[in-house]
Formats: sequence, C-alpha cells, structure tokens
Amino acid sequence: MNPIQPLFRQEIPNNVEWHEIYLPLPYDGVVKRDLSKNFTLQEVVKASFVRGFEKPEFTKIPIDPILPKAAQLIRDALGKPIRLGSTFRSMEWEFYKKRPGTSRHTYGMAWDLNGEGLVDLIIEATNSKNDLYKQLRQLGIGFIRIYEDHAGNFIHMDTRPQLASGEIHVTYEKKKGESIGWQKVDFWATVAVFLTIATTVWQVGKFLYNKFKKK
Repeated sequence: MNPIQPLFRQEIPNNVEWHEIYLPLPYDGVVKRDLSKNFTLQEVVKASFVRGFEKPEFTKIPIDPILPKAAQLIRDALGKPIRLGSTFRSMEWEFYKKRPGTSRHTYGMAWDLNGEGLVDLIIEATNSKNDLYKQLRQLGIGFIRIYEDHAGNFIHMDTRPQLASGEIHVTYEKKKGESIGWQKVDFWATVAVFLTIATTVWQVGKFLYNKFKKK
C-alpha cells in the first residue's frame, strides 16, 4: 500500500528538532539518547504512531525541544514516573483514525502524558496559576487539554501560540470527546437548565390541553 500523504509534513517549524532514530550500520537498534533527566529518545519513538507501510521511511522523528523540558518539569513536580502516551503521529495515522490530520502531534509539537496523580497536579496548576503553571508558560507551552474522565487519565500539551493574554489555553475533555472548555460543567447549572426546559414544556402542554378541552 502506498501512502497518500508524505510521512512528514512540510510545515514543521524550524525550531522543531530532528532526531535520527537508528544507530548507523553495522550497529542496530534505536539511538540511546537522553532528552532530559527522565525521558529518552527511545521512549519518544516507542510512543509514536505511524502506519505499517510508513515504517521503512520512519528513520527520524521531529521533536519540539520545549516538550521534553516541560515533561521533565511536570515529572519533577509530581515526583513520580510519567508515561508518554503519544508523541509524533503521521497524517496517515490520523486519517486512519478518522481524524482531520491537523493535530500538533503531526508537527512534532505535542505529547500526551499519563501517570498517577498527573491530572490532579495539572488541574491544580492551571486553576491556581502556581509556580508549575508559570514555568510551563515561560517554557512556551501554549495549550493543555485535560482528559480527566478517560481511562488512564491523561493530559495533552503542545507548543501552539499562547492566548493573546499570554496565558496557556486550558480545556477539559469529556469521556465521549465533547469539549467542556475552561471549566467543568457545573452540576446545578445543568439541573437549572433542565428544570427550565421541563417547566416550559409543561406550560405549553397545559395551554394546549385547556384550549382543546374547551372545544
């Protein structure tokens, strides 16, 4: 099967670094290289997703240098191991998963992270704007999506431009993929909306009943 899209897109920014994956012949295997104190190139390659027919061309990988620094910063704040759930993804892989192919993962500008206590740590950081949040913002993280209700609870972070205010754009994602924006939906607000709709329906029903009853 021949790929429809090139493995690497042309629009990858100049600040994104390219890393050769394999040792030169006659050696074999993935290059053993530390990207930070706790994250290696091998881990990043293992957490990448390309289609099977793309693998012969997958000899290098784009990585925004901000990402391993940010992941290490979070790892240090958490004090526990963090796993890389997804790093680079090819456009072919995205289309195969019925996605639009525009993800920052396809640019080498996004990582997904998961680990025990990670989601709570990031929620606290983004809500309180504490030192961890300020350091992530200073590094150049522009977007964080928190998947709190998903299996394995994880976060997505990428280096797209920050908001005009200079803050990180933070969103939450429901289990079924419905974005709920800056904050979780308030339960009582949902109840209030439901009661308002129910009351309106009841009033309309009562009006129609009385109208036809008189006839």
